Amino acid sequence: MGRVQNRKAFTLIEMLISVVLISLVLLALYNITSSMTLTNKHIIEKIKNETPIDKTFKVLSADILGSDGNISIEKNTHTRLCMTSTINSLYELDLPKVCWVVLKDKNTLARIEGSDFLLPTMDKKVEVDKMVQGIELFDVYRQENKILVIIKEI
Repeated sequence: MGRVQNRKAFTLIEMLISVVLISLVLLALYNITSSMTLTNKHIIEKIKNETPIDKTFKVLSADILGSDGNISIEKNTHTRLCMTSTINSLYELDLPKVCWVVLKDKNTLARIEGSDFLLPTMDKKVEVDKMVQGIELFDVYRQENKILVIIKEI
């Protein structure tokens, strides 16, 4: 009859193979984390270098793209751009109304967000974000499903 051998330890070869495999996994993880760290640094640097007008265009684009398509443009002394509802809420509101107007105070382009309001508003249930000061021109044009927004700083 054959004897059953009880193994109580790993052989030297098994230990070396384990160390090599663990080293390869750790090397791959290091490369991934190093790459992610470098990417995060680039993103943070880009955000730091963004101008207020860049941030404004991002928010305005998100408002328009997230709207239900019910967009009104009113042109009188100053252009007003309003979306009846959009999924882009800076204040976690459910489908808020958003309007973009130029305020007389330092010609400031402002974003107004609330549940339902009429302009001009003094309603405390709306949030007003002053996006960019020194606006010489804020104009909006619409043709079918295309919208052109022109912003010119002083």
